[in-house]
Amino acid sequence: REEGNRNLFTSRKCANQKISKTSSALRLLLYHWCLKILSFLSHLCKGIFDRVDWRLTLFHFSSEEKITNRPSFQHALKWRIWDFCDINHILEEITKHFKDTLLSGLQRQKANITLDPNTAHPQITLFLDGKTAELGEHCQELPNNPERFELLAVVLGREEFKEGRHFWEVNVESQKEWAVGISQKSVKRKDSFSLNTEEGVSMLGRWRGNYRFSIPPPLPHIPNKRFKRIRVCLNCAAGKVSFFDAETGILLYSTTSFPGEIVLPFFWL
Repeated sequence: REEGNRNLFTSRKCANQKISKTSSALRLLLYHWCLKILSFLSHLCKGIFDRVDWRLTLFHFSSEEKITNRPSFQHALKWRIWDFCDINHILEEITKHFKDTLLSGLQRQKANITLDPNTAHPQITLFLDGKTAELGEHCQELPNNPERFELLAVVLGREEFKEGRHFWEVNVESQKEWAVGISQKSVKRKDSFSLNTEEGVSMLGRWRGNYRFSIPPPLPHIPNKRFKRIRVCLNCAAGKVSFFDAETGILLYSTTSFPGEIVLPFFWL
């Protein structure tokens, strides 16, 4: 009986060793397959991005050429394509700095933006919902705290961003003049400043009948129409912020998002 038990124990030990070796081999195989998949997705995203970017750019610049047979994308499909292509930047970072940032990097979050009353210019009235602002004719008597904008009719969002991917939409239909985007936390509060990247602001705006950008020439060409909603897409890993027509899904333009620095949602009325 003892001899039989010893043989049984030896058989189980050998079986466990084989299972362990097989498990290790499978984990190694899975790891290599993950690397291959990441490499494949990176090249695939780049190819899709180049083609979609060409098509959408054609939409922007072809109004004078009267192109009538333009390819049409469903609204939801456009967001899926741009969302997928935007991931390409993060995939490139993953291949350089290990795969452990995959889950945190690829997740894009819809930001629940609320306006910060401590930053609002005295001429701006904030509604109780914390999401609506209105420019009045006269200044209110408000505390002159360090965070408040004194010369420009600006209000910032409460939310601070330094990493990840986020987006929010702004209703601009009722505004004749407006600007939306992001600003550095260190942006000037008491002095006048220009709405450009050198002053710490990345934005898209409209005033005096024209669309304005926070970048120097050559400037993007976008349709001369009144947009209802603007979608702001912030990609901290790629160091960029993009502006879309939220109704159609068309990219209007992209610019820097001050990578490595804290940024906040920016609104000028």
